[in-house]
Amino acid sequence: PARSTTTRQTTQAGTSSWRRYRMIADNSSDVVYETTPDGIIQWVSPGIEQLLGYTPGAFRGTSARDYVHPDDLGMVNQLRQQVYAGAELEEIPCRFRRSDGTFRTCTVRARPVRGPDGAITGAVMALRDAHGQAAVLRALTTLSRANGVLVRERTESDLLSETCRAVVEAGQYRIAWYGRKVHDSERSVDKVAVAGPGAEAVLTSATFWRDEYRDKGLAGPALITGATRVLNDLGVAPETTLWHDVAARFHVRSGIALPVLVFGEVDGVLVVYSDELGSFDDVAQQLFEDLAADLGFGLERIKDSSELASSRVREQEHRQRLEGILDAQVDPLVLLEAVRDDSGAIVDLRYTEANTAALGYNGRSRDEQVGHLFSEIHPGLFDLGIAQQYMRVVETGESVILDDYTYANPNLGHATRRYDIRASKCGDGVTLTWRDVTDRFLAAKRLSESEHRYRVLTENAADVVWETAEDGSMAWVSESVTRVLGWRTDQILGRPTVDLFHPEDRERAAYNRDLVLTGLTVREEFRLLSADGGFRWMSLTAQRFHRDGTALRIVSLRDIHDVVAGRNRLAHAQMHDPLTGLVNRGEMRRRIQAEMDAGLGDTAVLKLGVDGLARVNVALGHAAGDHVLATIARRVVDLVGDVDQVARGTGDELIVMLPRLTDVASAGDIADALCDAVRQPVEIDGQELLPSVSIGIATSDRFEGDADHLMSTAGIAMRDAKTAGPDRTAYVDERLANAAAERLVLEAQLRLAIPRGELRPLFQPVVTIGTGVVVGYEALVRWFRPDGTVTAPDVFLPVAERSALIQELDRSVLTQSIATLATLPDGQHLAVNVSAASLGDPAYPDLVEDLVARWRVRPDRLILEITETALLQGLTGVRATVDRLAAIGVRWYVDDFGTGYSSIAHLRDLPVAGLKLDRSFTAGIGQGDPTCIRLAQALAGLAEGLGLDTVAEGIETAEEEARLATQGWKHGQGWLYGKAAPLPDPS
Repeated sequence: PARSTTTRQTTQAGTSSWRRYRMIADNSSDVVYETTPDGIIQWVSPGIEQLLGYTPGAFRGTSARDYVHPDDLGMVNQLRQQVYAGAELEEIPCRFRRSDGTFRTCTVRARPVRGPDGAITGAVMALRDAHGQAAVLRALTTLSRANGVLVRERTESDLLSETCRAVVEAGQYRIAWYGRKVHDSERSVDKVAVAGPGAEAVLTSATFWRDEYRDKGLAGPALITGATRVLNDLGVAPETTLWHDVAARFHVRSGIALPVLVFGEVDGVLVVYSDELGSFDDVAQQLFEDLAADLGFGLERIKDSSELASSRVREQEHRQRLEGILDAQVDPLVLLEAVRDDSGAIVDLRYTEANTAALGYNGRSRDEQVGHLFSEIHPGLFDLGIAQQYMRVVETGESVILDDYTYANPNLGHATRRYDIRASKCGDGVTLTWRDVTDRFLAAKRLSESEHRYRVLTENAADVVWETAEDGSMAWVSESVTRVLGWRTDQILGRPTVDLFHPEDRERAAYNRDLVLTGLTVREEFRLLSADGGFRWMSLTAQRFHRDGTALRIVSLRDIHDVVAGRNRLAHAQMHDPLTGLVNRGEMRRRIQAEMDAGLGDTAVLKLGVDGLARVNVALGHAAGDHVLATIARRVVDLVGDVDQVARGTGDELIVMLPRLTDVASAGDIADALCDAVRQPVEIDGQELLPSVSIGIATSDRFEGDADHLMSTAGIAMRDAKTAGPDRTAYVDERLANAAAERLVLEAQLRLAIPRGELRPLFQPVVTIGTGVVVGYEALVRWFRPDGTVTAPDVFLPVAERSALIQELDRSVLTQSIATLATLPDGQHLAVNVSAASLGDPAYPDLVEDLVARWRVRPDRLILEITETALLQGLTGVRATVDRLAAIGVRWYVDDFGTGYSSIAHLRDLPVAGLKLDRSFTAGIGQGDPTCIRLAQALAGLAEGLGLDTVAEGIETAEEEARLATQGWKHGQGWLYGKAAPLPDPS
């Protein structure tokens, strides 16, 4: 009986222990399962469903090897033999198949299970999710391999191709490719480098950077917004619907797109696809962003040597900005470069830059510090081993952080001081900053027994300190908040701290808050709300402390509003002329180069030299000369209409950029207008001066080269103009001078021809496609000269538009056309073109209404045609005109549709009744151009969906008519039906 009782108690105790262990396993974040010697799973904890997606019931009774990745199966079999030999395994990485078919990286701990006789009867396994660590490891391995490519490759194509290959091979990612924007009508993306087994799919798929792709896919949004794009589940994301089939076929599950900056501009996008879900978490994303930054640097490094001169200018400007930024720092900051021996080993550091605070602290001039060796200025730090730590920063890239470091500084008479020191890698050198915290240390020592908040306040030596509660509200704030931001403490205690941040800074603040919760210290600059409603720039340091087992989130603030304002003023001063407020020559050169690189049209540069400004300076003083120059600058800006197109050159020169010209000869018209605008009196001390300028013109269609060449060429032309006499314009290209003279003659003739009635409309029939029934006509103006010749509109219409004669011409054609409309059969309409200038005239609706009433024609028989381009010029200004005439029945058609920059929104918001297909699309359809065919069909479908009439222009063959009919175009006009001609006399 005694033995029986003891056995029963032992059994009960074992059962109790087993239940306790089962409860622990069931509630553990790890997944625990037990197997028999042949690998069959006997029991598994409930966590298996969250980790791998299987229910415990489905998992039991199956073989554990069935869930192991095929590539890991050999390793698992070897480890299994070790466990059944009695070994205990720790943190072995292995990939397990999830219920959805994907694999998840886990770490495995294994323990043998022994029976009462000590024999091994099975094994207990514990799985821990390590997928995030694996993703980061892959990204880190990729970054390391790719950086080796950056050092090795010397051509752009090799660099991009090898980088993509390194991403696929080193990181074991599925696909990597690099693409650039193509400025075609499709706004497509050119894949310049591709690697991986899915390369064929990437090369054959269409990728775009149009606005409708801002939220679709990966590459398009990254190119449009300039921000990293991450999709960690391509199979379900609605924004990737177009790519779901391709993703499934090539086994890609997640992806990242990274814009690559070259000289501050987006050069292209690096896109990486993974065959695993969630491969790009925050840490992996940051590593890939480092890779994109390094790739951008590599592209900059191997740019063509022809950019060397521009590079030197940028280097000088960058250096000036750097010096301004460095000197704006409150703390001392120096830059040091590595000094190496013949074997390449770092033996010393040399000062290459030092801000004002650093020079002042060490009591040295710039010449006494910059260029000198670190060992010369701080030999004691070599003995202490600190200098060697800085040199290791260059070799390893790992920063040095020293807080409260004690050092007898020889530059301060060997006085013992305490410092917070930060050293980070910068190129082949180190950026080193320090803060003398001796006073802080002494204060902390005196107050070491004080309340914790005040100790943190002293240690941070900041102007304001607050403590954040768990819910993000303000738990405590120092009294200094009243002095710095104007708040009383009772006004903001309990208030969400996010309310104090500028709306544009709140997302960044939330991101930094999450970093603090992980234990990191954050140092950032934010705009904080003051009590008067304004915002002040503050330097913020946020960190987490522990007191009595409780985590405290402490934020310290320092007012840097004046420092930021100074930086902004410095940046503005570096790019602007203080007298005129215009940008300087260097900034204008950058803008001209950007326009030339964009390739959206020809660019003209006008160099304006003020005539006789030196005589004004001598006779009336430099203040008078400055007044004259500033007045001329204002007049030039007013006429050009965009201050960003005008710059101050050297001395008495101004520079005007005319971008995206469709007719470079129009630069001469603008130059003439500038001369007229400048040639107005300027009064100085009661004396009236009549200023003038000499202008030189150069255009990019005639000269190859960069912006510097174009500007210097315009300068040569300006000096030619000055030599010929004041108030003149000169061209380097004689052809443009002749063209400008011809336009002046044509303008004078046109000014007389309109009132004489020499410009009269001819009428081209508009028919129903398929039947040929005439439904109306379009009025097309021609110039019938007294000598019997007829001038086409493409010759005189541009002159009329530039010389403000277009409104007079519009009125004349409209008057003649409505008189003709009165003679047409009641079922036919008449279409008349309207310029943007007439639409902006408030009197134009009155003219239309008066003519319709005078000739007693129904308004719905009159169609007014306006181009897409005109529709976009001052949309709010033309809205009243369009709405008013549409209200009485006049119909509005959009002419040359598909060639401008209109959008569906304009068709939706304006009372448009019809669309006219541009003749270039019709010609393309006749030639079998697939792009023209697809676009024409799409436009016909758009018009049908919006309930609009359609007219195809330029139909010349029956084949073109047949194709347009199948696409749904209702009406047509062109030589197939008849050329523009006078209408027969109705009598």
